[in-house]
Amino acid sequence: MGLEEEEVELPCNITAIPEDDIPTLVFWYKNNITTPIYTLDARKGSLSLARHASVYEAVRVYFATDTEPAVLRFKKLNRGDQGSYRCRADFDRARTRYTDSVLKVIEPPKKPVIKDHNGKILRSLIGPYNEGHSLFIYCDVVGGVPSPNVTWWRESVLLDDTFNITEKGTITNELMIPALQRHDLMAAFSCRASNYDQISPLSSTVTVDMNFRPLDLRIAKEPATFSAGKTSKLECQAVGSRPAAILTWRLNGVELKTAKTSVSVDGNVTTSVLTLKPSVTDNGKTVTCTAENLLITDSILKDERILNVYYAPHISINSSWDVNNPIVKKGHDVFFDCKIRANPWITDFHWLFEEEELHTNKTAGIIISNYTLVLQKVDRSKRGRYVCKAKNIEGVGESPPIHLRVEFAPVCKPGQRTVYGTAVHETVRVLCEVDADPEEVTFRWMFNNSRGKREVLSFKDDFTRSVASFIPQSQEDYGTLVCWGSNRVGVQKEPCFYNVIAVGPPAMPVNCTVRNITTSSVDIGCLEGYNGGLSQHFVVELHENNLDRIHTNMTAKKPDFVIERLPQNTRLQIIVYAVNAKGRSESWTRNVYTLSTLEDVEEPKDQWFVEFRPILVTLVTIVAGLIFVILVIILLVKVRSRKHGKRNADKTVVGEELW
Repeated sequence: MGLEEEEVELPCNITAIPEDDIPTLVFWYKNNITTPIYTLDARKGSLSLARHASVYEAVRVYFATDTEPAVLRFKKLNRGDQGSYRCRADFDRARTRYTDSVLKVIEPPKKPVIKDHNGKILRSLIGPYNEGHSLFIYCDVVGGVPSPNVTWWRESVLLDDTFNITEKGTITNELMIPALQRHDLMAAFSCRASNYDQISPLSSTVTVDMNFRPLDLRIAKEPATFSAGKTSKLECQAVGSRPAAILTWRLNGVELKTAKTSVSVDGNVTTSVLTLKPSVTDNGKTVTCTAENLLITDSILKDERILNVYYAPHISINSSWDVNNPIVKKGHDVFFDCKIRANPWITDFHWLFEEEELHTNKTAGIIISNYTLVLQKVDRSKRGRYVCKAKNIEGVGESPPIHLRVEFAPVCKPGQRTVYGTAVHETVRVLCEVDADPEEVTFRWMFNNSRGKREVLSFKDDFTRSVASFIPQSQEDYGTLVCWGSNRVGVQKEPCFYNVIAVGPPAMPVNCTVRNITTSSVDIGCLEGYNGGLSQHFVVELHENNLDRIHTNMTAKKPDFVIERLPQNTRLQIIVYAVNAKGRSESWTRNVYTLSTLEDVEEPKDQWFVEFRPILVTLVTIVAGLIFVILVIILLVKVRSRKHGKRNADKTVVGEELW
């Protein structure tokens, strides 16, 4: 038996007995026809040299003697090759031997075609079908000899092996599933056609896609209570819908639009998270979550919750006197009633006087009974503000204008220094300050950077202050110091952060410009560079005569300078640099000339003038001094000459008298 278009072999026993005998002639006959269809003639030599004669093409049909037994080999078998065959082998000495064979040619059927009840051909994915609906599909097979068997399979399970043959010779098998179930999702139904066990059956497969109604719906995650004015989240989950269910939230029948929906990777779970900010008036209302597959009617599921909205105490005060202006006479009694409305009920309550808590003290005339404060025989010591405060888990309520003293865990004090600079192996002391009530605070320090974190053990606490001593051991030891405080109320929720950075000399000021130059002033402006992690200041120097001497030296917090009282028409060199505790920066330099006087520029050329330069003034002064000295000498000589002449005249007169 062979398959059309395939290869088949028919055996022929040509083995010689005894062994020294040899076959001389081989004839092949078909269907009792006396004329051979194939002849092998080995009478003139060995089998390898035998002559072959055939009614077939040698390429398609060939008698092979190199096998045991020898075979007549058919390639590309066709329907005409079917029939009964006889092989006759003649030997040199032995008797003639016959070998009979029957060849049947199998014609495979066409590939099965799957159709729906309307005759539409179905391929690959079919549907989607709603859960519970019926499935009717048909398989048609044409051709095949012998007639094929047509069967329906689900994966490897046989579902139906009954089929009919129509008048046109088409073989049909109908598959019916009365009600599709969830396990039928993506089920592969195959129609197989086979008329030969030695080859794989021809097959066509369809996969069923389905829609599912939601199986379960529940509000899975919800707070037991809600806080008025605070945002809460409710989570609703629908399971089993395909495609994903549509989830809707409503509050007392009013649809809410603040939900976000997500679907699991496998599509089986749909989750909706509702962001709800209830008010006091929402207490007792019903919040509802519904799930629906819009492709399936009557598939709605619903779950609901009644809101229990908590809110901080609402407090007012009734008094025997006007609470807004409680003026009483000395010796009178005063009654204050604290009226409280809260959900849940309060856990703490206080009366305070001038921010000091009051307790019953009959000697001092103070009586507190439940929520009533009685002040007996008031005097000056009892004047001031009285406050009624109450507390529940939602917060604190107070009566106007009262401020309740509320104990709280430590929090960072605002306005602190948050950046500390230090060098490697230098100790930096970092101050952490918190606000806390009570002020007995225990601190904890932690160092953190990209390489990890570790506890800081060297620090000293002083109520709400703590000072940590930290020494960077290398350039990798810079990072953030984190400080927590705790008191009897609890641990600080948000820690304080302090950055420890490396320090060094500052960078050179940048973008320096000489903005204005006059005959006696220069205006210089720069931008600050990096301060090196420390506070810095800026210095400007003006040098005359090629740095022989410093004309001006100024210091400022900002790199902006106006230098006045400079000599006119003079070459100056400007030097600007920054300075901090670690040293000075590189310098910015610029050479400038102050301007000449305006008169020098505007004096008419046709008018005679002398330019009084400093050297000329010096020469004039020297000449004038010499002239003055000469005049003084001449005057002294004349005076001495006159005195000498007078003495001589006096001597003459005296002599004459003596004589």
